[in-house]
Amino acid sequence: MAKVVIVQAPVTTTFTGYVLAEDVYAETGKLLLSKGTRLTESKILGLKKHKVKKIYVYEKVAF
Repeated sequence: MAKVVIVQAPVTTTFTGYVLAEDVYAETGKLLLSKGTRLTESKILGLKKHKVKKIYVYEKVAF
């Protein structure tokens, strides 16, 4: 069984390719990205546009 590690992270392009561990909402309550979404540079820029500061992602674990 694979170990799943979830980390809270700042919204930066260094997380391109990571997968969201939780849904991400705007301050208005609008769903921006769903859990399980793989982050791309454009999706990260969209989160920054909506002033999202932190996200939860699955940590990449080497086995």
